[in-house]
Amino acid sequence: MQTPETLPGERRAHWCRLSRTHSPARDASRMRVRQPSALLLIALSAALLIGAGPSVAAGQSAAALGERGVETYQVAQQSNDGAARRAAFLRAARLFQQAAAAAPGRASPALLTNTGTAFLQAGETGEAMLYFHRALALDPDHERALRAVAEVRATLPVSVPVPRTVRNDSLFGWHERATNSDRKTVMLVSFALFCAAFTASLMLGSAALRWLSLPPALTFTATALALIVALRADPVVDAVVTAPEVVARTADSFNSAPRYSAPLPAGTEVVVIEERARWRRVRLANDDIAWLPARSVRRVLEPGRSSP
Repeated sequence: MQTPETLPGERRAHWCRLSRTHSPARDASRMRVRQPSALLLIALSAALLIGAGPSVAAGQSAAALGERGVETYQVAQQSNDGAARRAAFLRAARLFQQAAAAAPGRASPALLTNTGTAFLQAGETGEAMLYFHRALALDPDHERALRAVAEVRATLPVSVPVPRTVRNDSLFGWHERATNSDRKTVMLVSFALFCAAFTASLMLGSAALRWLSLPPALTFTATALALIVALRADPVVDAVVTAPEVVARTADSFNSAPRYSAPLPAGTEVVVIEERARWRRVRLANDDIAWLPARSVRRVLEPGRSSP
């Protein structure tokens, strides 16, 4: 066998390059270096897949439950039998509930509003109002939820205190009808116009442009004040009476006198100001204070949670 020393010229140089490139010892060394890196990449990939698996599965499960809820709701709409119709709406509401629970912290206002709508169609006014407020906790300007809350309030007895929402339908009352997101948009646009006009006036030395920057500045200021007033005036509701016909009492005892001559219906909105083992001290929309059994009222946001 010829060795590199006995090979002539170019063949000898080529053999040497091959020996250096494909040395078994060198290849084994490289394999030892690459093997831990490959194992590390495989381990990281597996960890990512395992970590993402539950969230992906939860998202798929929530979507499937939501689709089943929509299908069940549509079946209920087509039913002419009162009892069967109510039962189907209730099943749809439970499916929407499960969809929201399958993705905790990621339920959309639309899904929560669908849950409330199904409960309302099933005759569960308290649960419906609760889920409408949970949707508004995520998006205070959600149109469907706002409209649904107004519709439920309209069905309550006139003796039930409800939060007042002022809406002026005159031409000059547009700022009262506007949502907070509308006000923020107006503030952003007016501030941009003010900055553009005022900067141009400084660069060009134009008094006319300086005067043109005044209306956007006034608009920004007026809208900011309107937003502050609206945020302070928005009624606070952190709990809803979900049990039907609850007797509000003057103290935390079933032997205490009733606070009102008639019981509070499901759907009554309250603010919980004190919690005891079996009782909740609440403030109603007219600032009356009453005690309600703990099992009859549910929080919009459960304790310890920042979202529905």
